[in-house]
Amino acid sequence: MAQNARMAAEAYRTANPHFISKVTRGNNAFIDSTFASRHLNENVSILLRNSDGQEWEDSAEMFRKDSHQMKFKKFHIFKNDNYLCQEDYCAFELIQINPVVLNVIMFRVNDYEN
Repeated sequence: MAQNARMAAEAYRTANPHFISKVTRGNNAFIDSTFASRHLNENVSILLRNSDGQEWEDSAEMFRKDSHQMKFKKFHIFKNDNYLCQEDYCAFELIQINPVVLNVIMFRVNDYEN
């Protein structure tokens, strides 16, 4: 089931820069290091937007300086408000640079049950 959600997220296509992340056990979503190095600064303000157009304020923080990996600081709030579960996947699509706005497309494990 989680594999089907992952495959659906990986199949997501857009002309805009984007990355895929899995909702972790610690209620985090990690930001792809290549995406982060190209499009984000540490502690930059970010708006996360769901498919209904609702927005959540967040920011990115360095998780591992040696790999330039970043994570969202307050993703748990977005996760809870949007009823995401561990093992769900999200595609984060950059739609605006200043301020940074990311459309979040959710791929829920429950939606891919047989």
